[in-house]
Amino acid sequence: MKRPGLIIFSLGLNLLLAGTVAWALHRRNSAPPANQSASTPPARITNAVATADSSETPSAQTNEVTAPFDWHMVESTDYPAYVENLRAIGCPEQRIRDIIIADVDDLFAQKARDYIAPLQSQFWQLASHPRDIEKNIEEHGKALKQLSEEREQIFQTLFNESNPRRSWRNLHGDRNRNANRNSQLDFLDETKRAAVIAAQDELDSTLGGIRQMKFAGTREEIGTQRLAKDTEARKTTDDKLRALLSPEEFAEYKLRNSNGMSVRYQLARMTISETEAHSLAQIVAAKSAATGDSQAKDAATKAAKEEREQRAQEQIKQLLGDTRYAEYQRVTDGRYDQTARITERLQLPEPTTIAVYETRREAEKLAERLRADTSASAEERAAALNIIRTETENSVRELVGDAAFKDFQRHAGWMEALAHPAK
Repeated sequence: MKRPGLIIFSLGLNLLLAGTVAWALHRRNSAPPANQSASTPPARITNAVATADSSETPSAQTNEVTAPFDWHMVESTDYPAYVENLRAIGCPEQRIRDIIIADVDDLFAQKARDYIAPLQSQFWQLASHPRDIEKNIEEHGKALKQLSEEREQIFQTLFNESNPRRSWRNLHGDRNRNANRNSQLDFLDETKRAAVIAAQDELDSTLGGIRQMKFAGTREEIGTQRLAKDTEARKTTDDKLRALLSPEEFAEYKLRNSNGMSVRYQLARMTISETEAHSLAQIVAAKSAATGDSQAKDAATKAAKEEREQRAQEQIKQLLGDTRYAEYQRVTDGRYDQTARITERLQLPEPTTIAVYETRREAEKLAERLRADTSASAEERAAALNIIRTETENSVRELVGDAAFKDFQRHAGWMEALAHPAK
């Protein structure tokens, strides 16, 4: 057999084997006892106890003692009966779905494993017939597809949908979204919170409609028209919220929905107080609002943007102080985050992370100056850049150790980039 054919068959068979893994969950293989109906509810024992006073009208006192619960009384290989048994013992509907889905998944996983098992011992036998490879793979694929369709049919019968996990994921996603929105609006009372969420949903629907609108004109004109509609919709929502909320509440709402909230992620590696986080978000939001959506690249626009950035940095420095401002600059630098991800995985201490980061910063500064030095020839600059790369690698190796350095080389391409010439 030619090697390519063998490889193709091997890959095909392994794909079929891998396909069964997705079904592998926790199935309970036991069935109900033969002498007991699967739908029989838990047995109860009743004792009639006569009263001690025979002069009074005899009466019976009933003590009910629930026998130990046995899952065999509930579980059934007849899935509709299984569902009804679970409902009979008061199992919540979502839990019923979870139990049945897991059970059906594992049942068909076992069927798929049983089907695949004989093929594993026939590998070379099948592989010795290259002309049959494609046919075999196609037949096996059809068999597994049929199992999948049978599984989906059971779900369709029980839950009126062939893939209940998808609807569960959608429901779970909606729950997470609602939880996030409720958390974001936790400064409002329940009535206002519900009204704001309704306004947000209405805005989302309006923006979705705008994205489907057809506009005439050039690409730039269409973009301008769509932006105008978008801006108008957002302004309408803001006007509704201004009427609903107090000025302080509206300001807080806008802040929590602004670019200023990016500080939550940027400062994940820095300890700050709630007051500091709030103030930082306000500074960043104000800077972003002043900058707007302008993409102009003229000198005046660039100068104004740099001025706003400088003013924002001065405000942050005043808020945090010199030492913590230096920490703020470090943790908001993507290069530090990249370095920290590697060092944390390697379980290296924070001082090592900082040292590697500072080494990178200084090396990149020096490399950039060399690239801009037109007094040297291209060959001289290339030689100098290679020296910077080598020295930087030696420094990082010394900081993290030989074993960790190999991992660093694989995941930190910036060291190799030091030797690259100017673009």
